[in-house]
Amino acid sequence: MPTSSFAYLWQGNGYAADPYRKGTFNNYITGIGFEIYTNSKSLEVKILPDPVNDIAVLRGPDFSRVWSASVYQSDGKWVLSTQLSNPQLNVANLSQGLYFVKLSDGKVVYTGKMIKK
Repeated sequence: MPTSSFAYLWQGNGYAADPYRKGTFNNYITGIGFEIYTNSKSLEVKILPDPVNDIAVLRGPDFSRVWSASVYQSDGKWVLSTQLSNPQLNVANLSQGLYFVKLSDGKVVYTGKMIKK
């Protein structure tokens, strides 16, 4: 499977485009930053069970270090952020629907999608 990646620079106030979902926005930004995204198969997080009830089990990243987890609704609206040091994400307070999960340790970004039952 081919791998593609790109980077973008943002500055000022506004919404950052989500490179994985054309035409949507994922978070409000202020300031200057630089991010690199890739859709390499090795950087996808697998989320179990499918669909998720209250606890999502994450497969992919090495949880021997702390990860920042962000969850977005299918329309790109941010709904949850937390720090994880184990592969379990509590999503009990989320409504039913499709969500996108982003895990980052500051250097590596994993992404995945999740259906909440």
